Amino acid sequence: MSKSSKKEVDLTELLSTCVDACRRGCEVIRNVRHKSLEDDGGGPSPGQRVQYKVAGDARSALTEADGASQRVIVDCLTV
Repeated sequence: MSKSSKKEVDLTELLSTCVDACRRGCEVIRNVRHKSLEDDGGGPSPGQRVQYKVAGDARSALTEADGASQRVIVDCLTV
């Protein structure tokens, strides 16, 4: 990498952006959870439907809420 292509990064700004992205992602999950408690009709709410990255391995569970949260976080970090 040449010296001309190096960019300085303000670590305070980077940390602030990461914390904000995390808060927004958590808010998405909280909203899904809150909605599922309100709409408890017996079946899984959309945010609670689960996919497994590794079939049958509970440690690899990924809910729709997780995916939505991840999209919000990535959007915050790529702006």
